[in-house]
Amino acid sequence: MAKISVSLPYELMAWAEQQVAEGRYDSLDAYVADLVARDIDDAGKLAASHAAIEEGLASEPTDDSMADVTARRDRDDDTLGVLRRSWAQGIGSGPPVDGNFNAADIARRGGRSGEAVRKHG
Repeated sequence: MAKISVSLPYELMAWAEQQVAEGRYDSLDAYVADLVARDIDDAGKLAASHAAIEEGLASEPTDDSMADVTARRDRDDDTLGVLRRSWAQGIGSGPPVDGNFNAADIARRGGRSGEAVRKHG
């Protein structure tokens, strides 16, 4: 594990020590490590948001109403939720390597045949 030395203004150090004293963290090291981990997570979410914005700006306009878009999103979220629950329950041989589910993955996790997935999935 790498070590660093950080100098903080009194107010920031007092805040960090208070987080440890209140039991939110085991140590100042744990607090700083959590801050860095959250920053990494936030940066990933921000990058994904920017990518989604760019994708939207590059896409063709649609005549779909907001209700159509919302219904499609909800339907897709429901389908993904079923797959995630199946995966979490240990159905099949584990998660797909690349994070994407193909027809065979869906069939294994949902208990349907590949043909049923192609017709309805």
